[in-house]
Amino acid sequence: MPRTIVALAATGLLGGCIVGPDYAGLPVAAPHAEAGAPFVRASATRTVSFDPPARWWTALREPIHSDLVEEALATNTSVQVASARQRQSRALLGQRTADLAPTVSANTVALSNQFPVKDFVGSGLTSGLGDSAGAASSAFTVPKSINTDLYNASFDATWETDVFGGKQRVIEQAAAQDEAAEAAVADAQIQVAAEVAQAYVTLRGAQRRLALTLRAASLQREVVGLSQQRLAGGAASALDVERLRIQLETGASQASAFQAQIDQSLNQIAVLVSREPQAVDPVLKQPRTVPVPPLSLAVGDPAGMPRRRPDIRRAERQLAAANAQIGQSVARLFPRVNLIGNAG
Repeated sequence: MPRTIVALAATGLLGGCIVGPDYAGLPVAAPHAEAGAPFVRASATRTVSFDPPARWWTALREPIHSDLVEEALATNTSVQVASARQRQSRALLGQRTADLAPTVSANTVALSNQFPVKDFVGSGLTSGLGDSAGAASSAFTVPKSINTDLYNASFDATWETDVFGGKQRVIEQAAAQDEAAEAAVADAQIQVAAEVAQAYVTLRGAQRRLALTLRAASLQREVVGLSQQRLAGGAASALDVERLRIQLETGASQASAFQAQIDQSLNQIAVLVSREPQAVDPVLKQPRTVPVPPLSLAVGDPAGMPRRRPDIRRAERQLAAANAQIGQSVARLFPRVNLIGNAG
């Protein structure tokens, strides 16, 4: 018994041994930025050191644009796929954490049997008892059957001791992958919001350019009409009239290009918000002013900007997961210890 206790204690002490390299984090890639230096070639009047808000698109103060971004974040398939993968990685982390606990199983059995008496003693037992006991035996009756109950319960437990930290590395990898999936969701949200903002600004810019082009074409037609009158009066040449007519046709072709750009932006926004084409036309067809950025932008500091980027955080967490996988491979080179218990 003392030897068993000593062996279990030694196993518990060895449980703190984790083989493989420990992740030390990313190296400092920009020491000048880490020292607190400001942005290079950035105007101090246009930037402030505060962290940007989470809903940065509200800084444009355009309600229609804000509604489109919120709808895209709620319905876009890219964001939904990233969120589903995050839930999957979170469930895998819980499963890997549960693997540290013992595996327990229990079984219970209950049997109830009924045996007829006549199968064992025959039909003459009652009459025989009556002959030997006389009249007093008439009160004794033999049961028609015998009931037998059987109960059995067993309890099994199996525990693989994590002597060399292989399971700890598995949990470390799952945790890093979960954080990488979380960063992937944030990255998908930023990309969708940026695409909606770009498409919306492009749409408003194209609508504004189309309006200016149509206005310029209207004025150009008046100029062509005046030139034709001057040509009829001999005050202008046919070459001047033809040159003005070519300019008018060039402006008309530009209007077609701007209209195509408007249609493309409308279709792009409809796809981003997961709606059918022309579903957003009633809201966006009416031209509005182009959103203007605020006078100052909250961009934070140069050292904090890379840490806020979800794509960089995702790559860093994937690197940590790969480092933990090395420890798992090293742990497989060592023996595995299993403890088995049974009670019944």
